[in-house]
Amino acid sequence: FPSHDIGCGDAYVISRLHTELSLSRAIGVDINFSEEHLLKLDGNVVGIDFYRDFHEIQVSEDGEYLILLNDVLEHIEDDLSFFTSVVSHFKLAKSLIFYVTVPAFQFVFSQHDIDLLHYRRYTLKSLGALGKKYQLEISERGYFFFGLLTIRTLQFLLEKLKSKSNSKESSIGVNHWNRGRVITRLVTSILYLDYLTLRCFSRLGVHIPGLSAWSIFTYRKQ
Repeated sequence: FPSHDIGCGDAYVISRLHTELSLSRAIGVDINFSEEHLLKLDGNVVGIDFYRDFHEIQVSEDGEYLILLNDVLEHIEDDLSFFTSVVSHFKLAKSLIFYVTVPAFQFVFSQHDIDLLHYRRYTLKSLGALGKKYQLEISERGYFFFGLLTIRTLQFLLEKLKSKSNSKESSIGVNHWNRGRVITRLVTSILYLDYLTLRCFSRLGVHIPGLSAWSIFTYRKQ
């Protein structure tokens, strides 16, 4: 499937997918791209096309597309309207696969989310409701990062106890990670094992909660 990463940020994910899966076609979309940034990406990243607006992408009636929405919906005030636009634009195609990830559980919504410009957090039920509205079938779903949810819950409770919910955290987001190669590999391995474990349980119909939620939606034209 040609892969389209909407809200691709620095294009790390779509670049890795393009390289490791030898994709026939890959597209990265991000509304924050400047003209200068687009020119730089087009010149440095071979085999991937970049756009600021997904409406610029031409959709073929006999095409099959993979649409990635990785941690995008929580940044959009009217997520339903945005998801409607994405589905409507690509629904001309023969078949679609949507892979969507979002932060999970509103009860841990805190200053950290506000700093990251999040409007909300989700559950599998609320995420699935977006797909059902457009007759998208849920083929797989689940949570991941159980360990991080535990840590985040403790942090949230400490914020409340210490009345620091209005204070900004000194470092937010993965771009501020600077723990060195060895620690990074160790943490990555632990998180990957966490993901694999929760996904195995999800396939058995047991959805162990985690800090993030994901769903795979599919659509095939009748």
